[in-house]
Amino acid sequence: MEIPTLLQERVALFEQEISSLLADVWQIEQRIKSYQRFYTQQGIYELLLAGEMATLKEEIISTNGGHTIFGWIIPQDFEHSLQTLVQRSLEQLATRIPVHKLGSLAADMYFNPMLWQSSYILNVPEYQAIVEILTACLIKFTPPDICDRLANRLTQILANPFYTNEVEIKQRQSICCVPDLYLTPTLEGCLTLLLELPPSLQNLHLVEQLVLGKWDFGPFDPSDYFGKMYYIPQNILGYGLDAQSQQQQWRSQFDVYAYPYDFDSCKSIRAYQIYGRGFYSQSDKGLCYYFPRLMNRLYEHRRFSYTEFCQAVQHLPLILRDACELMADGFVTPFHTQVSDEFSRIILEYCDKLARETAQNLSKQNYHILTQIKKFQGSYYLLEAARQHSFYQLGKLVCSHAHKYFRSTNKVKWQDRITKAVVNLAQATDTEPESPSDRQALIAQLQTVPSISLKYLLPIAQNSQNVLCVALGWDEALPLITTLKIIKQNTADTFKVELDLKIVAALRSAFVQAGNLREEIWKLWREAKVFDKNTVFLIEAIAGWNRTEIEQSLAKRKQIAVKAYGLLPLERGQEEVLERYLFLQQFLKESKKFGAEKQANEQTAVQHALAYLAQVAGYPNVQRLESMMEARFNQKIAPETCHWSVGEYQVTLALSQADVQLIVHRGDRLLKSVPGVVRQNPTYTEIKATVQQLRNQMTRFRRHFEEIMATGQSLSYEELSVLSQIPIARDILNQLVLLTEQSCGLFIADALAIQNLDGKLIPLQNQTYIAHPYHLFHKGELAAWQQEIVHQRLVQPFKQVFRELYLLTPAEQETYNYSYRFAGHKLESRVVVRLLQSRGWQLGYGEYPIPFKVFPELDLVAYFEFQDVSYYLSAFAEITSDRIYFQANQFIDGTALPLIDIPPIVFSEVMRDADLVVSVAQREKEVRLSPETYQQRGDLIQRLVADLGLANVTVAGHFAQVQGKLACYQVHLASAAIHIEPGHHLCVVPDRWGKQQRIFLPFTDSGNSKISEVVSKILLLANDDKIKDKSIVHQIQMRL
Repeated sequence: MEIPTLLQERVALFEQEISSLLADVWQIEQRIKSYQRFYTQQGIYELLLAGEMATLKEEIISTNGGHTIFGWIIPQDFEHSLQTLVQRSLEQLATRIPVHKLGSLAADMYFNPMLWQSSYILNVPEYQAIVEILTACLIKFTPPDICDRLANRLTQILANPFYTNEVEIKQRQSICCVPDLYLTPTLEGCLTLLLELPPSLQNLHLVEQLVLGKWDFGPFDPSDYFGKMYYIPQNILGYGLDAQSQQQQWRSQFDVYAYPYDFDSCKSIRAYQIYGRGFYSQSDKGLCYYFPRLMNRLYEHRRFSYTEFCQAVQHLPLILRDACELMADGFVTPFHTQVSDEFSRIILEYCDKLARETAQNLSKQNYHILTQIKKFQGSYYLLEAARQHSFYQLGKLVCSHAHKYFRSTNKVKWQDRITKAVVNLAQATDTEPESPSDRQALIAQLQTVPSISLKYLLPIAQNSQNVLCVALGWDEALPLITTLKIIKQNTADTFKVELDLKIVAALRSAFVQAGNLREEIWKLWREAKVFDKNTVFLIEAIAGWNRTEIEQSLAKRKQIAVKAYGLLPLERGQEEVLERYLFLQQFLKESKKFGAEKQANEQTAVQHALAYLAQVAGYPNVQRLESMMEARFNQKIAPETCHWSVGEYQVTLALSQADVQLIVHRGDRLLKSVPGVVRQNPTYTEIKATVQQLRNQMTRFRRHFEEIMATGQSLSYEELSVLSQIPIARDILNQLVLLTEQSCGLFIADALAIQNLDGKLIPLQNQTYIAHPYHLFHKGELAAWQQEIVHQRLVQPFKQVFRELYLLTPAEQETYNYSYRFAGHKLESRVVVRLLQSRGWQLGYGEYPIPFKVFPELDLVAYFEFQDVSYYLSAFAEITSDRIYFQANQFIDGTALPLIDIPPIVFSEVMRDADLVVSVAQREKEVRLSPETYQQRGDLIQRLVADLGLANVTVAGHFAQVQGKLACYQVHLASAAIHIEPGHHLCVVPDRWGKQQRIFLPFTDSGNSKISEVVSKILLLANDDKIKDKSIVHQIQMRL
């Protein structure tokens, strides 16, 4: 074959030869061959014909022959057989073209992309195959001038990072991003090829020039180049960006890891800084990815010593981030994975030597070395940080997380960069010598530095605070500084905006020990921005420094202010405690008018505030605080002491059926309702307010006692003694079954005892529990207590003996630490959110949020996973319930605990919450009850009919069977639907008769009218011969 001499003809010839291989060897078939051209004053754009694009959309992506991608059909095994296809291509080329010409022809085509790439859609399989063939040709048939060609291409890319005529081809295909403006071969392709070539003298010389920064061109001002860029015009189908918005988009795409400053504040950027990292993410490959192997190649040929290392990092300091550490987070760093063990050891020695020399001679020429090294070890660096701070008179320092030195809108001064280097030095580890003599020597050296520098370093140098305190003579402040350090470690998670109770107590004590130094120390920490603003707000509340700000923020319902309100020191004793307690309870009540998410967040804030208030007031827990505050509150508005005279009427209060009732007498006559004369009297406003306060107290007690039962907490004898003096609490407790070590029974407040099933009084001693159904089930007395509650016609303030009970199933014992009992249900996400938050669950956070419920007394957290969620649980209308599991702590490594180790009460309550969610939030709006709920309803009906002596009612499965005198009926326990055997439906409308009778239930209905409907229908049909409703009687007679 005759080889032409003109470059264009040589490229055209080789392109034709490679194109024939695509069909013969690679089996790639082009489906689209024509383009529609748009000519504009800014350039030429090639778009696929609209008709052909429409055809493509209708094609099946996967065909018998392979995959259709961008109009090309490629083989199924394209990726897997790549090496084989390339090898076969080279073999065929060698039969068509003289071998000694192949390398030169491939180089002509490879290094002149503008002569052939304009006719291809970039990054499609055909284009990728051509690039693979060209690269393989250059490696196998290397032309003698390959290093010169590589040098020219690298020079072109590095010298012109912001503009090239090649950008037009990439822009018209909308795959252009600054500074990735070049066609193949890109910087990445050139460096890959360079490393694939054998280490000849020319090759080593080229590597040396690259590593030592000979091609670190610049400086560049990026803003000067954006005006020259080639922009996609407006009004072109598929492209709505104008020149200004696209320029802004390009600016934002510069990698923050490569550019520590915004363009507006940094007008001098060099080539190695631009290309140091990948352009879009850390996973892309920039100079830092290739330099380790390039350095290693020079070292192997004795052309890389400490001098060359210093010169290299001067141009590419970014490489120190990985080079200075062998291991990070348990893995070998990327730098050291690419080099030999010997070179790895040498590099670590070089890094340590360079760090020490730079720290000692810090200047604006070398500061960037210290800003890239992740970790310093040894007291040497602490001492140098103090000396350099004093030498440059840097003043106040700010923790690096505050980003003061990364993205300033003003022009960055070199002193700011020196400051960042000093901050890095101050954060060195292992700075306190083990030897007492060495430690004393370090303290003496630190004391030669002005104390103002040591003070500014103190909040920054978290690993050296002990020795700095001694050097400053601040020994009494050490507990305070240690506590602040712990808080910093505990609040590293930005989602956590509360302080642990133990830390609060320690900090309050440390403030006292620090004496007059506490204000100065806190000022240093605050100015150094060690903590986020919310943590600062809470810490200052502990000291009482922001009382006015907290009170102002409470009016705006700021949740952080609610938490801080509980932390404020007391000024007026127990009276102030009661005021705060009542405010928090009112705040909680008012939150119900907001949406589910805000309501849950405010509830969490109040819970933290109450815990803080209990500690401030000297109570052991929130439970004790609530008991004592309700007792004090009762002294003011006890029902038995509330009497009002309105003319000839006497108004009093009474407790009845878990509610507060108004009793009005006129002389000796009891009135059925409040007369208008009383309602119009100004005193009636006070009466209504008192009733509402007592009802609020009743709600608080009901919620409080249910939480105690559901979490397995105990009540002491002293607490029960106090509670028995509060009429509302006494009235609620009298309806509940309590549990002691000896027995269980109904609470008898007057005797401070419990009465068991035999009627025997057992005096209370030590700890007492509000019995959970699990306790009664475990003792074998659950059914008996259910019958006793019904027999005595007690209305419990919440479900206790008739509460749904969830026990560990054999399937859950098999899955060991995960429960799938409620998995696989399609649910309405918004309903799920509302229900979970109403039961005290937090919705989780992150990309895949997992709702969780914390049991702080047990250091236990329950998790309920859902599929199809992203960032927000309600991001999609439909979500699918998944597994439930438990962990020991919210901030531990995430190991799920064995379900058998979970306290049975906690397990049952978590499953009860999940049952509520999947029952109510069903996407199909179907009536769904769990086996546990069917069991609970069946037990309730059996106890009621047994007490009423109705032998004609039985419960089987999901139905109550009623043998009436006119017919036999089945009532569904979930839907309350009625069927007359053998299968006819009986329509009974509850509104027609349900309001005429009051159905007894042994617990507060809480708005669940369905169970009342089921019971009412059963009682109605049990005496079907006495039904007066003609419509119901007619239906029964028609179906007989």
